[in-house]
Amino acid sequence: MKKIITAVIAAVTLLSCTGCSLKKDSSDTDNKQKTSALKVGNPVVPEIEKEVIWETDRIRVSTEFFKRAETGLKIKIENKSNTDLELSLSDPYVHVNGFTMTDFLSANVPAGETLFETISFNNQCIRDADIDEIHCAEFVLEAEYDGNFKDKEKSDTIIVGDKSDEWRKNDDAPDGQLLWDSDGIKIISLGFSGEIIPVLSVYIENNTGKEIDAHLTWADVNGLDVNLLSKSLHGYIQNGKKRICQYDMDEIMEESGEDSLRVFGLNFDIDIGEDDPLRTRYLNIKDISGYTYKPSETTTEKEED
Repeated sequence: MKKIITAVIAAVTLLSCTGCSLKKDSSDTDNKQKTSALKVGNPVVPEIEKEVIWETDRIRVSTEFFKRAETGLKIKIENKSNTDLELSLSDPYVHVNGFTMTDFLSANVPAGETLFETISFNNQCIRDADIDEIHCAEFVLEAEYDGNFKDKEKSDTIIVGDKSDEWRKNDDAPDGQLLWDSDGIKIISLGFSGEIIPVLSVYIENNTGKEIDAHLTWADVNGLDVNLLSKSLHGYIQNGKKRICQYDMDEIMEESGEDSLRVFGLNFDIDIGEDDPLRTRYLNIKDISGYTYKPSETTTEKEED
């Protein structure tokens, strides 16, 4: 069941959704490599030393290197126990440069054996967050032994890459329309994008001191209230982290029954820890020129019926 849930979460991420400097002979070489990386859409990655990042009596996990193409972190898993184990992320999140990226890891390691695996960083999430250089990755690992969900070990938060706060000094929020800046939460509309699946990208930053769930519950389409509760458009963000959430515009328009978009707004119900939800009311998107609704043939047929 755990693997099925993990796979579903990973599939949903496709739509949703580390910092040591590279050692080079000259700044020119470094600049050329960075420019080249940006052209192909892959971020510059730091060079790291191989080190043990988690070890118990039964398991040892160490770093190998950051991968640039198919971005991620290569790790080495040594099963020191006499039973099989499954190594996974404790929750389906990896934080890259502070951005929450829903992802997954599922590595089955037989008793006494060693396996190399990659903690992947969703490339679409990397692009959405406009990350051109990885400074650090943060995550929590969990090992389950012999398929027994009661026999687990969990690591502390692991940080690989730049553990200092130097890179954060220039880590400003992206440009866009500020929709909300209150109660430790900042929400910014980054506009519309995507040709095959048009989406609205929204930046959400959490400094409440608690984990939040920024749940998109309603949309205002041309003055009509559109109920999105059944869509489960959740955005879980840990304290001090941020996330790019993407919302399928065609799906919202189909739900509204409207044939064009003239006015658009978003309503979030935000759970802050165990506190009562914070409701933003409608946050109006001022510039909707970047999106044109093109009803699908299925939608048109339903309207004719």
